[in-house]
Amino acid sequence: MERKTQAPLLIDAVIHDIGDPRMTAKLDQLDKAVPWDQLAAPIQATYGNSSDAGGRPNILVTMMLKVMMLQKWHNLGDAALEGMLRDPRGRISFRRFVGIGLSDEVIDETSVVRFRNRLREHGLSSGTKPEALTELMKPCPAELMMSNPVSTFVNSSRNNDERCVQPVEPAPKESGLFEE
Repeated sequence: MERKTQAPLLIDAVIHDIGDPRMTAKLDQLDKAVPWDQLAAPIQATYGNSSDAGGRPNILVTMMLKVMMLQKWHNLGDAALEGMLRDPRGRISFRRFVGIGLSDEVIDETSVVRFRNRLREHGLSSGTKPEALTELMKPCPAELMMSNPVSTFVNSSRNNDERCVQPVEPAPKESGLFEE
């Protein structure tokens, strides 16, 4: 039995555009590019409590994988990760990436520790099953990749705002010495 997340509420729609737009865009790209369901399949097979006998429902495996990836990418301890997910003024982009609405129960550090232990117990932790990661080694689909001309604004380390990632119109092509 898996824990259900609530349908998005009005507050989720209101805060949709709040947060760091660059982080949100990066996490959205990762969410589309990573085959979460394929990565979750071997882990899902380790769960045997599909009955309604009681106990707390499992958190979706894909959500737990996303939480663990956020933890790795941002060098967060278990308690710090829970804090980032719990604090509504914190990383809203993290909550959105994982699939936790503002009214949903936050994934706590104990759940992260138990999930990590489950991976180790079943030989699914880092380095033990390289074939589980072959899907990640495939090239990114061309439709998910994009390139844009950028302004010279990005050439200075003093500039660190949204203008660094906004596309600009390409400069008109100049005819060179040897071109006709």
